[in-house]
Amino acid sequence: MFCGATKWRLDLVGIKVMPICYVKPVVDESVRQLCRRPYPNHLKGCPNYGKRPTCPPQAPMLSEVFDLTKPVLAVWQPYNLALHREKMREKHPNWSRRQLDCCLYWQGKMNKRLRQEVKYNLTRYRLFENNKNLTETYAPEAMGANVTETMKNADVILEWPPVNIVIKVAFVGVGFGGAKSVDMSKAELRVAIASKQAEKEDAVLILAAVTGVPKDKIVDFLKTGEIDDLSYQILVSLA
Repeated sequence: MFCGATKWRLDLVGIKVMPICYVKPVVDESVRQLCRRPYPNHLKGCPNYGKRPTCPPQAPMLSEVFDLTKPVLAVWQPYNLALHREKMREKHPNWSRRQLDCCLYWQGKMNKRLRQEVKYNLTRYRLFENNKNLTETYAPEAMGANVTETMKNADVILEWPPVNIVIKVAFVGVGFGGAKSVDMSKAELRVAIASKQAEKEDAVLILAAVTGVPKDKIVDFLKTGEIDDLSYQILVSLA
C-alpha cells in the first residue's frame, strides 16, 4: 500500500503527513444524513442539501461512479485550525470561538491546496497515468463514503469535530466511463514546484516559532529531502 509517515512527525504536528494513500472506502449511505444535522442558524442543516447536484440526495453513491474493485487513492490536505484560531483571535479579540473557527476564512484556501495536491502527486508519481477513466471527488461524504472510518483504517486519524487539525480528503480512482484528466502540463508542474518552495521557506519561520526548534536546524533537515517530501507537508500544514 502506497502510504507513509513517521511517528515523530506525527507527534510533532498532530497529523500524519504523507498526503497520499491507497484506501478501501467504507461506504455507508447514512453518512449523507450528516448534511441535515442542525447547526447554529441552520436548523435544517446545510442549505445546499437537495439543491446542488454534487450534494445529497442528488449526488450519486460512490459505488455508482467509482469502480471499487480497482484501487482508490486518498489525497488529503491538512490545515492547522488551532494556529488559524490564534491568529484570528489576535485580530479579533472579541470574537466567539465559532466566529474564530468559521470555515469561510480558511476553507477556500484549503480546497485550492487539495486540488493542487491531487494534480501534483498524480503527475509526480505517475499514478493512474494509463487509465482513461480516471475520476475524482472532493466531497466523498456526499457520495456516501465514511471518510473518518476509511482514513482510520489507513492509520490516518481525523479529528471529529476538528479542534486542532482539519484534514480535507479527496478520492481518486477508476470510473465506469467519461475520462477526466487531472494531469498537469510541464509548465504547470514547474509553477507548482516553485510555489511549494516559496511556501516552504515562509513556513520555516512558523515551524521555528511553534516548536522552538532553531531555524538553522530546520533548514538543515529540509536539505536532506526533495521539495515534495514529508517535510513540506509538515510546514504547509502550519502555514
